[in-house]
Amino acid sequence: MKSKRWPIAAASVVACAGLLLSGCTGGGGTGPTPPTPSAGKLNADNALDAAGVAGVAIQRVQADVARVVAAAFRNYLDQPAAGTYPCAVRGTLTLTRPDANTWRYSATDCDTGNITWRNGELQIDAGVPNVGLRFSFKDLNYAVNDQPAAPAQALNGRFDNNIPVATDLGRRSTAELSFAGNARTDRYAEVYIANKASDPSFLQYGFKLQSPRFAHELSAVFDDTSKVLTLQADDASVLVIVPLGAGGARLELRTTATTVPTSTRIVSAAELDSAMQRARQ
Repeated sequence: MKSKRWPIAAASVVACAGLLLSGCTGGGGTGPTPPTPSAGKLNADNALDAAGVAGVAIQRVQADVARVVAAAFRNYLDQPAAGTYPCAVRGTLTLTRPDANTWRYSATDCDTGNITWRNGELQIDAGVPNVGLRFSFKDLNYAVNDQPAAPAQALNGRFDNNIPVATDLGRRSTAELSFAGNARTDRYAEVYIANKASDPSFLQYGFKLQSPRFAHELSAVFDDTSKVLTLQADDASVLVIVPLGAGGARLELRTTATTVPTSTRIVSAAELDSAMQRARQ
């Protein structure tokens, strides 16, 4: 389902974001006994919270940062000289050039059309070894224009784009990011975005997330082809989120990434959206 509030690439992840999970009950008769529900760090009691914070993380990593970086890249291409430049809708960006490889922008209520940089700093470095471009964020307060209910957020960290690698991953981006808002900070480490030279349709996102909204650090992998989001805690317990039609999803608990589900439930798009909202509070 394409949501009006989210980019198309992120819509299926939002549809996976907040799934209320409860254990399935076994049927009657003499059929096989269902697996015992997981009692790991990812379990039926906290799966909703885990899915909510992971959905917010995917939206930020996949959509929000992409918008910020795209706007910065357009400025990088169009603005070689230091100075103050008007933004597309309102506000300004002030550019300084500390050296030939550095573009440093300070925002003042800069509305680019789909995102507003209220204040803060963004720097582009073109001279980092083995990196195409490095985007660095320092207290960059931004709001997504088509998400009026989402709180303003302060972005810190870096995003390295088009890193050459000696494997089948033909293009690769990495990042270390934190988002502060509502007196709390969510951190995303070891972020990567990867493509395969042998398969142009392949696109994968991965990261480790820490959030005050969830008690455990989680590793997340999102496959953009299948639209499946997989979460794993450090005890190997796993939550797999599979999008279904009409914005719903199936959420599966597993004891490891390769085992059969121990608990499964199908939920609606409304439940998913509600979990995302709670994860941002």
